[in-house]
Order: sequence, then C-alpha cells, then structure tokens
Amino acid sequence: MSPEQIRGRYLDARSDIYATGMILYRMMTGHHPFENVSSLQQLMEHQVERVPERPEHFNPEIPPRLANCIMKALEKDPRHRYYTCREFIADLENITVGTTITNTPASKKQRWDPRVLTNLNARIRIHDHEQWHSVQLVNLSVNGACILATEALSNGLLLQMQFDMPENNTDVTMSVQAIVMWKDVRPGAGQTEYGLNFDGLDDMDKKYIALFIRNLLLDKH
Repeated sequence: MSPEQIRGRYLDARSDIYATGMILYRMMTGHHPFENVSSLQQLMEHQVERVPERPEHFNPEIPPRLANCIMKALEKDPRHRYYTCREFIADLENITVGTTITNTPASKKQRWDPRVLTNLNARIRIHDHEQWHSVQLVNLSVNGACILATEALSNGLLLQMQFDMPENNTDVTMSVQAIVMWKDVRPGAGQTEYGLNFDGLDDMDKKYIALFIRNLLLDKH
C-alpha cells in the first residue's frame, strides 16, 4: 500500500509503481523494506514516514544504478517517483543493455489506451501562467488526452487546458486541469506528442465527454 493510499489521497499509476518497487526490493535483497515491525499500525507508519535502507545494505552486489531505480520507485511523494511504468522500464533497460526503449507503437499501447481519435482545437497554459498556447488534441478519453504541441513540457507539469467539442453546429468549450504523464518527440516534425492525465473533473464533465466520445464512435460505424 502506497503512502498516499494510507493517507487517503488521490491514487494513480504511481501507486502501482510504488508496489512494484517494494516487490523488486524484496527480490534483490531477500528482505522486506520494513520487516522489523510488530504491528500493522507500525507498518503503515513506516510506509508513510520511514525511508528504507538502500538495497546495497543487504546485498552489496546490487549495482548502484539499480538501487537508485528501486529507491526512486519507493519515494514517499509520488511526484518524485517514476510517472509511468515505461520510464521505470527504460531505466532498468539502461542498466542491463545500455540502450533506451524506442517509441514504438507497441510500447505506446502498453502505456496509453485512447478511447477515440480526434482532431480538436485546444489551448494549454502552465498552471498560474497567463499565456495560452494552441495545441492539437489527437485522442480523447474520460481520464485523459493526447496532444501535439511545439512547446517543451516536462513530465509532471500541471497544466490548464481548454478544448472545443463540436455540437449542433457550434463549439462547446471544456476546461480541465491536466498533468503531463509522458512525451514522444517526432523527429523533423517540430512537434512533440504528450500524454495528459485529467485531474479534478467532476461527474457532469466526465459524462459530457463520455457522451461526446460515444457519438464519435457511433459516427465511425
């Protein structure tokens, strides 16, 4: 159980990355990160407050780069962990083969499953900034979207986003808060593809987006 789950806070894939880090720690060291506890309450407190010993403490043969990957997955604050399993895998691959994972369609399917392809006008701005930037929204789901942008955005960046959904010969503007989860640079195109996770959408907005997606899918068939 991740620290944020114990605290009753917002959960996403980074909680699963934490759990994976716990398992990898046990596999590499033979020890649970918090094995010297006497009660469930104490274990929960350790999960929230105590940083475990580095893996090399139990197994000196573990490469420092692998230990760094494990400790990053076990960060208490999810903002300091890997944002996607793809990033986690890339770092692990770099340790074993010295290369990075390429941006293949197969790897993209593993990390993102778009509900419907779109071609919508959208605007983004960095949280608390005034300037808006035009982007293209190329797929959409209730939980997130994929955009093409010329601006450089970093993983974990909080954005304000607006996009226009056509309805009855007019456009309905949807405003959402989004977090940058991953990016793919398109060589020679001058654009970068970003995956966004929506944050804070209320049920009414989710239903509206779901209805829009359903209508698009019905039109395609």
